Amino acid sequence: MVASVDSVRDLGLHLNSDMSMDAHVLLREALVMLVTSFIASKVDYCNVAFAKLARCELDRIQSVLNAAARLTAGARKFDHVTPLLENLHWLRVPERIQCKLCVLVHRCLNGAAPQYLT
Repeated sequence: MVASVDSVRDLGLHLNSDMSMDAHVLLREALVMLVTSFIASKVDYCNVAFAKLARCELDRIQSVLNAAARLTAGARKFDHVTPLLENLHWLRVPERIQCKLCVLVHRCLNGAAPQYLT
């Protein structure tokens, strides 16, 4: 006897019993996790080196972060990004840099940073 199932997977493609692809669609939580791990982490990596960049260069980095926020929310290109960033609990690029610098200084002053920094 063959049991019925709600969805099947064939060649990596998920199909539901009504031939929709709802099981194949990425959940928002998974999308946020992927975007955060791939994009936001790249923006944060060594962002202390960006501390003295010109505003136009920081704006280019900010546009990447804005596009990532719009992607996770399913927003359009010209939708206002501030509520999206707040909803994701993401800081703007200058504030991210300042936060990273403050944490680094705090760790240096309290002996929690690597020896070569203290």
